[in-house]
Amino acid sequence: MKKLSLFLACFMLTNIIFAQSEKKNIVKTNILSPLFRTFHLNYERAFTEKVSGQLGLMYFAGLDRNDTKFNGFAVTPEVRLYPKGTALEGFFLGLSPRYQSFKLESQTTDFNGNTVTDKATLSSIGAGLVLGG
Repeated sequence: MKKLSLFLACFMLTNIIFAQSEKKNIVKTNILSPLFRTFHLNYERAFTEKVSGQLGLMYFAGLDRNDTKFNGFAVTPEVRLYPKGTALEGFFLGLSPRYQSFKLESQTTDFNGNTVTDKATLSSIGAGLVLGG
């Protein structure tokens, strides 16, 4: 896990430096999300002067309490229109579909002393309209 974290940090730093020189790419993350065992990485690229696309990835490392585990991930592609400014700067309107999947696993012991494992998954597809700046 430490090697993966170091790789992601180097990758993000490299892309941030690269993005500043060309102004067509931005890599974003939420620096507070690891406090909640969630990791976000967003990459936005300008396609034209007023249109960009963004791909967001989220991984929830989960809760692990006693015999219960919960984790999951989400993928959010987005198309953004910058009506008054240039792509990657200023106010934007966006259309954002999302796919997310979560898993829950719990172990309990019944009255006979047998261990029972219950598993559940939740997958969803949704969409949203986004206003931002």
